[in-house]
Order: sequence, then C-alpha cells, then structure tokens
Amino acid sequence: MSLLKEGHFGDKADDSVRHVVLPLLDKPSGLKVLLELKDEFKGWVGNCPDSTRAFLRERMDALQRMASDEDSRDYNALRASWSFPDPPAERSEE
Repeated sequence: MSLLKEGHFGDKADDSVRHVVLPLLDKPSGLKVLLELKDEFKGWVGNCPDSTRAFLRERMDALQRMASDEDSRDYNALRASWSFPDPPAERSEE
C-alpha cells in the first residue's frame, strides 16, 4: 500500500489539504504529482471544510490564469476530478 493510504491522511482531510495539497500546487513538479494521484487526493478535498475547499479553488484559479497551456490542461483535469467549477473568465478591460 502507498504511504498516502497507510498514513491515514484522509482521516485528517483538512490538515492534509492544507499541508500537502496546497504546497504541491505551488510547485511545477507538484502539479504533476497532484495529477498522478488526483484520485487519492479527491477524498481529502471532498472531506475538508468548505472554507479550505474554497481557498484551494481560489488558489488554483490564480495559478491557472498564469499557467502554460499544458499546465492549464492539468489544472482542468484536477478540477474535473475534484468536482470544481471552471475558473472564472477573465474580465476584459473596456
């Protein structure tokens, strides 16, 4: 079994999202890890408080706005797995 399952991180979903998922989100290699293990992290994200999920979603939105096309596709794959909506459309300045 993997460390993620044996470590019972899912029992403390909020802490796990705050201390594992969010730091990985901020690193280019971390995005790839999140994508590879998205199904494992899905339970954590689904079981953390709404406030943590909202913060995670907002952070993803901000990072995705600056992401390359490839990374943007990866963020979209995470969003789909974690049942997050698409990022808000950027406002055009008129």
